[in-house]
Amino acid sequence: MTDKTVRKGDDYKRNFDVDWYLKCCFSTPLECPEEGDTSYTFLLDELHKTYSSGKVKGKRFLEFGSGPTVHTLFSARNAVEEITCCEFAECNRKQIEKWWKKECDAFDWSVVLKHVAQLEQHRDHERIAAEVREKLQEVLPCDVRLQNPLSPNIREPYDVITTSFTLEAACESIDQYNEAVANVSSLIRQGGHLIMFGALSQSFYVVNKERFFSLRLETGDIENALKLAGFENIETKVCPLEYQLDMCDLKGIFYTTCMKR
Repeated sequence: MTDKTVRKGDDYKRNFDVDWYLKCCFSTPLECPEEGDTSYTFLLDELHKTYSSGKVKGKRFLEFGSGPTVHTLFSARNAVEEITCCEFAECNRKQIEKWWKKECDAFDWSVVLKHVAQLEQHRDHERIAAEVREKLQEVLPCDVRLQNPLSPNIREPYDVITTSFTLEAACESIDQYNEAVANVSSLIRQGGHLIMFGALSQSFYVVNKERFFSLRLETGDIENALKLAGFENIETKVCPLEYQLDMCDLKGIFYTTCMKR
């Protein structure tokens, strides 16, 4: 039975079960909505549409708050030249590095890679992985609560940043959320693009019996934070979803694209 203790902040370094999370979310064929996670199918499909449009592209790309995952990099590789990942918890960074270095105990992303290959109308999912590994430059620590979220590292502004299920997990109030969006904005060049993806109306989610905090957000909260942080051309799509209440209480998933003024 799940403990009622709500995890947050530094608890991700101690209590987040990386292996359970990856197996639960990314091991089931995504073409089977009754078995797989529809939220990630929605994300992968929208990322493919965004990058295929040619409107979002550049040299330098940052995946902010990667968790232990690399799935958002697969479609991005077609639109950027250099890829960086950053993540708060060391256990998650290690998981990314294992995949990057093709270590024997790295998570197998074949299910997701095959889905992306299908979207691109080919079957060479191994080529997608090879191209991402070649473009991946570094895996950095980050903390969105800092004015320089990449501290102690300093990097030139990025052309494209994506972040998914990150800010709502790191912030405990709307004011903190607004500050976090502004902090991420500081990493993007003028005219660069931000892609955000996450949970709507969610107050918690469970990873292997551990309950983690999530800030309840509505689309108005997200778009207002982006406007305050200097973004325009804000476009949001929503995928209504409801999960079992013992796992999480979200009501939908949002996918937002915007450009920094």
